[in-house]
Amino acid sequence: MCGILGWNKRNSEFNDNEIKIFKNSLELLDSRGPDNTGLIINSDTLIGHKRLKILDITDKSNQPYRKSKGKTLVYNGEIYNYKELANSYFKDSKFFNKESISDTQVVYECLLRYKENSVNLFDGMYAFAWHDEDQNSILIARDRLGQKPLYFYHDENETIYSSELSSIIAIKNNLQLCKKNFSQYIKNGYYPGENTPFKKVYKLLPGHYLIIKNGQLRKIKYWQNKPVSKLFKNEIDEEKVINIFLEKFIRSCEKTHKADVPVGIFLSGGIDSSLVYKAYKYLGIDIQTFTVGFKDSEYDESRKAKKLVSNIREYNEIIIDSGDVFNAIEYISSLIDEPHGDPGFINAFLLTKFASEKIKVGLTGDGADELFGGYATFHAQSIYRKIKYVPAFGFKLLNNFVNLFPESDGYMNNIFKLKRFLNGADKKGLLSYINWLSCENNVFLSKLFSHEKMSNYILSNQLDFDVLRKCDLDDKEIIKDDFDALLYFYQKNFLPGFVCQHTDRASMMNSLEVRSPFLNNEIIEFANSLSKIYKYKNNQTKYILRRALEKLGGSNELVSRKKMGFTMPLARWQRLYFSEKIKKIPKKIEDCTEGMLDHKRVDSLINDHLIGKKNHYQIIHSMMIFISWRERNSNYNFE
Repeated sequence: MCGILGWNKRNSEFNDNEIKIFKNSLELLDSRGPDNTGLIINSDTLIGHKRLKILDITDKSNQPYRKSKGKTLVYNGEIYNYKELANSYFKDSKFFNKESISDTQVVYECLLRYKENSVNLFDGMYAFAWHDEDQNSILIARDRLGQKPLYFYHDENETIYSSELSSIIAIKNNLQLCKKNFSQYIKNGYYPGENTPFKKVYKLLPGHYLIIKNGQLRKIKYWQNKPVSKLFKNEIDEEKVINIFLEKFIRSCEKTHKADVPVGIFLSGGIDSSLVYKAYKYLGIDIQTFTVGFKDSEYDESRKAKKLVSNIREYNEIIIDSGDVFNAIEYISSLIDEPHGDPGFINAFLLTKFASEKIKVGLTGDGADELFGGYATFHAQSIYRKIKYVPAFGFKLLNNFVNLFPESDGYMNNIFKLKRFLNGADKKGLLSYINWLSCENNVFLSKLFSHEKMSNYILSNQLDFDVLRKCDLDDKEIIKDDFDALLYFYQKNFLPGFVCQHTDRASMMNSLEVRSPFLNNEIIEFANSLSKIYKYKNNQTKYILRRALEKLGGSNELVSRKKMGFTMPLARWQRLYFSEKIKKIPKKIEDCTEGMLDHKRVDSLINDHLIGKKNHYQIIHSMMIFISWRERNSNYNFE
């Protein structure tokens, strides 16, 4: 894994001060690639790279990579099928080191021959930029489901791209914060789709590439794979389908294991990571496992993970408490380039920090829930389809009744789940789904804003429409409410913006690469064509994964386990240990949003949370992260 940064000017040349700024901006990516720093300086183009050596750990694959005059590559990620591509297409290449072929060399050769069409050949996770001086063009691309990040700024005079937002804003000091994007963050806990905190700075959407030629920018979608429940719809031999999946999954695990450095598994004790572990045992690969545990038994899965591991010498465990979490929040807040309010970020950070003492590549189960239907919302979707014609006032009456009850700080308790369900039950299609996942409902959220214009933006549901459109979902898709529509929503919105974002940032803060066998091309395409009956059956989520795990020796207890999630007793700890810090939020959030949020209304939210009347832990955590980020970026203003 690596960090990339590029800056291209069209109407002027770089001066010494701008080159200095660029070098300093590149150093902000150091944890992404501490093993080597590469830099190319031209009169109108600056290209930088920070390398974390995973494959071909010699200096031969250092970047920026240039073997043909005027053609330069900077690349972040891994291409798992690079050897297959080399054998199929490039046996005669004069650029390859025959003794040590790396994926960097293969990506370069593909781009040299096939240009933007190369993205259709790659199986892996990546973000790259290809500078072609002869064509006066830059090609910038991101992988299919957004495992690797890519930000960009573009106007008539210049283009800047980077693996992280921090490097762009270190170069551009005249940017403006976006009020609408902030409201989307405070509702969802992250900046969804192509949005960032700033106007005119965007994330490149997954499955897209940019071509900048003679100053003009074109954005092209090169890949789309919608879930369509058709494959094996009428297949009565369930065993046959499970065997087909296992054959593909084990092949994917073999690909994902390729590295010239130590590799391990992040083991939670749940279905997904357990299946990854069992697959490697099936392959006869001895592999270290790493687990996070808690003293609070309601949230602790470490005992379940330990029970799964066949060799105790392969088991590594860290037990964390409120002090570890508080320190991690402080550290993450001091470094994070874009506010991200997912508490799972903290777990991921602590786990990758612990694992980085022994390994440089960690394997996870990321993507299994989004591809095979693993979340509680898939139960909710089944109920929603049966009651969606209930009049809105019926849901409103039920919501008023439920609000009479205090909210527990326990994990996914019944009151919590019912309130979340009611947040979206009176809406249609994907608008229901997005409200099931949000920190707060639109009515409550609108009351926190002192600006009438912003309150109306939220109440009108325009916020939700904007989020879905920014995730590359069109209006026809937004009104759909079937099982496949929910899967697609997760894959377009939640997976890249929430899951992959926190996995990438947390691991890169510890200079550790993370991969998932579920996110390779063959598995994505198989899952998205597979009939619903193999995903949700007999009130069980991820049905085919459970049966596959059973076939690899998973116990009945493991196979029937409910989804836990990568979480912690944060609401409880906020009340017991973090209350003094939390009490300072209302005035700080009002100041750093330039009065957009009203401190009295936020104070009421905080008080209800601290006395246990309501559970607002998610939005409180999102506010804490935003405040810390804003204090480091106080020179920018909202427009």
